[in-house]
Amino acid sequence: MRGTSHNGRVGKNGTYSAKHNDRNFDLDNASHIDRTKTNGNWYWHRYQSEASGMTFEEVENKFYDDHFTRSLDAKNERYRASGHKERMKSMNDYRQNKLSCPEETLLQVGKTGETIDPDLLKRICIEHINWEMRTFPNVKVLDAALHVDEEGAPHMHERKVWVAHSADGLIVGQSKALEEMGIERPHPEKKRDRYNNPKTTYTAMCREHFLQVCKKYNLFLSIFNS
Repeated sequence: MRGTSHNGRVGKNGTYSAKHNDRNFDLDNASHIDRTKTNGNWYWHRYQSEASGMTFEEVENKFYDDHFTRSLDAKNERYRASGHKERMKSMNDYRQNKLSCPEETLLQVGKTGETIDPDLLKRICIEHINWEMRTFPNVKVLDAALHVDEEGAPHMHERKVWVAHSADGLIVGQSKALEEMGIERPHPEKKRDRYNNPKTTYTAMCREHFLQVCKKYNLFLSIFNS
């Protein structure tokens, strides 16, 4: 079987929406979803223990408000003072901007007709995501969802934010977050490019760990795409 991991922030309709993952939209308009199987989905978010009923969108709004208000206010004030009010952003603008929106990772094993039990996929993904949170402290996982109600194989959506520090407070910044965690490009002696940068190293580490967890459960994947 083939293991698949795909990272992204933006699709043909703009930045990815958390509403898709927790099914917080009108399913009557989603022909690819089998509503009779939706109860088999599994959902988790970072405020689960204190407010389990929050939607994923509410969770992400809260996280951004709690962590990035100070730095965004400071940046907006500089724009206002310099006469560039048109550059000022609301928190909603910041959360939906392609450079500062959450990143989404899709994890899957196999394909339609050749996959694994959803409960096994859930265990594998939870173990992997917990490792990721321990190993990369600047990567803040906001929410995750296991989908069994779509066409194709069961899969896990994970949404996360790259948190870094600035003089104004916390910001969303992938490059700065990777730098703060001391992650270097695969070949430091060579020029930095799209194939040789710290994110490449991070992705390779995550790919290898996911494979190792699969092997722990006696799954030996032939290819792993990212």
